[in-house]
Amino acid sequence: MTRNRIPPLLDSRISSDHVITNWKWKARCSQAQTREESMPEHMVQRGKREVWYAECRYMGVRIRDCLETTDRRLAERRLAELKFAVEGGDYQNWRKRFDESALEYEEKLLSKKSEHSKERYGLIVKKHLKPFFASKCLGEIDQNMVVEYKLHREKSGAKPSTLKKELRVLKDILKLRSKEFELPTTKEFPLMQWGNKPKEFDKSMILEESDVLRITDHAQAKYRSICLIAIYSGLRLADIVSLCPKEVDLKEGWIRKYQGKTRHWVEIPICQKLKDVLSLLIWPIEKNQSFFHVAKTKAISTEILKACKRAGYQGHSFKSFRHFAATFLVNAGVPIEIIKDFMGHRNISTTMIYAKVKTDTLKKAGLAFDQS
Repeated sequence: MTRNRIPPLLDSRISSDHVITNWKWKARCSQAQTREESMPEHMVQRGKREVWYAECRYMGVRIRDCLETTDRRLAERRLAELKFAVEGGDYQNWRKRFDESALEYEEKLLSKKSEHSKERYGLIVKKHLKPFFASKCLGEIDQNMVVEYKLHREKSGAKPSTLKKELRVLKDILKLRSKEFELPTTKEFPLMQWGNKPKEFDKSMILEESDVLRITDHAQAKYRSICLIAIYSGLRLADIVSLCPKEVDLKEGWIRKYQGKTRHWVEIPICQKLKDVLSLLIWPIEKNQSFFHVAKTKAISTEILKACKRAGYQGHSFKSFRHFAATFLVNAGVPIEIIKDFMGHRNISTTMIYAKVKTDTLKKAGLAFDQS
């Protein structure tokens, strides 16, 4: 049986095509290999310390960042985090500097708060947060760095009550980058426990009515009516400064005020002493205009602090007027539940912090057993 032989010409063509195909395939592989070998690394080392830097393009976004480590594995992990940020569309926020985010916080969030909060939180950003985080990008600020900030502020003498406010502002700023961001907890970071514990309350610091009136007498005349309103209403300074005629009903004897701090209404009965003070005020024609629209909370706080020292009361401030109101009511026998509503507190535990029982009242409580 004869085999069908391929004509020599056709056979030579197939062979040559096969050779050409093989040559093209090898050429492609060689080019790919060359490109792969010549492709720049996603990371490069720079400087004397040979710190790793990200230098690549990912999903159309160029990543150029210092990875802040000389360890390749750690650098690769941080590069992976940057790529993940690109995938989630958060890379630009990641690279944003703290100064820019602080400005955004002031424009978007702080502008909606009360005048007192604007002044206080704005000072926190300017005086404490910016100097510490100014050179940092948001992506660099993690929970460990928050712990560092807390320890730094404690070393300078910051009290827990002060630090809580500062960390709350820091959290609001960082949440502009990532809504999932949370402050470090004491369970995961034991160093977050308060180092500078507040001083225990001394009953000798409880002020009588004569004490707070003495402090008022040592204050500038233009601030005395504000002090007296605080003494007999228990209102916060910011709420007094923003108090306006539509919130005061002398006929019915009520102050109905929307509190800037707690964001809810409080109703305060007007006693005769408070009515006398309110009656002497210059009432604006516009019912929405504050009685004290020219006054600044910072200036008042500073003046009353000085007045306390001039009157011989160390460790007291404008807030002592509010403490006096709660303490006076407790020792007068007013139930704590009613005092809670009078002070505008949401939780009775907060009222307990303000309301202190005098030694004489405790003695009377002990004598109650002898009357049974």
